[in-house]
Amino acid sequence: MASLFGGNTSTAVMARRVASADSLDFYPTHPWAARALCEEVLPHACAIAQAQGVQAHWQPETQTLLEPACGTGDLLRGLEQYFASAVATDVHDWPAQLREEGTLDCREHGVADCPPGCKVAAKLGWPDGIPALAKSAAPRRFVGDFKPMRLADFLDEDDAFDQVDWVISNPPYNGLLPFLRRALALARVGVAFFVRLQCMEGAQRYRFYHEVPPLLAASFSQRVPLVERRLDSSQESATAYCWVVFLKGWHGMQLLRSPQGGCVLAPDLSLWKRIGPVRDRLIKPADYADWPKPPAPAPLLTAGSAP
Repeated sequence: MASLFGGNTSTAVMARRVASADSLDFYPTHPWAARALCEEVLPHACAIAQAQGVQAHWQPETQTLLEPACGTGDLLRGLEQYFASAVATDVHDWPAQLREEGTLDCREHGVADCPPGCKVAAKLGWPDGIPALAKSAAPRRFVGDFKPMRLADFLDEDDAFDQVDWVISNPPYNGLLPFLRRALALARVGVAFFVRLQCMEGAQRYRFYHEVPPLLAASFSQRVPLVERRLDSSQESATAYCWVVFLKGWHGMQLLRSPQGGCVLAPDLSLWKRIGPVRDRLIKPADYADWPKPPAPAPLLTAGSAP
């Protein structure tokens, strides 16, 4: 049926992100979306919680962070200017795989051993691998006390994780609830997950959110276009994403029933935050330095040109 309001109604681009049950579901997150979380969402969430009697403090310059599905570190790139220290883990070594496939720039990841035959090195004019001098001059992936990524399965209880103040991540879509359970067990202050808007729906999630209610969800006025296995600022998307925030000690909104009746707890009531058009303010040129630009489209044939 044609849209009464205009716009693209094709289901080819409308919120379709299909993955198998065992998929690693790697969609790199734009760093500007992480900065929006730190500037537009978490300060307000903690202020609301404190007004309701929950001791949740937003002091990232003195707080610790865990990103348990860090991929190639793009979400952390957006967080590094706010947090004092961070631990980054992933179940799969995405930088190594994408470097081998030629879709990630070795120099931006502090490569210790770029082997002969590396596709990226060949593209950069080094068929025998990136020279040691170029490797030693590579910029650090994280600054301050941001540790290098370590391989670890966040859902494996045998993989030890220390407690941190915040767990912030773009978790695998198929592993959202298990990721949330472990994140909430490790976080001292709160958890913020970047998820599809549909993750706020569903009977199983309703039961979980009723037991552990999110304080708020924050949607974007500008779409955050995610592409599987690469970060591309030129893409567009009709899939909507949001940040969903959980704070320790938050059990739902306390509503004033009446002047005589006291307060009633409403665990199924969460707040909705609208993130304004912040992309141009929060984006940085270095955000996409690791990712080779996609090839330009082939020119269209004009009348009289050779086929």
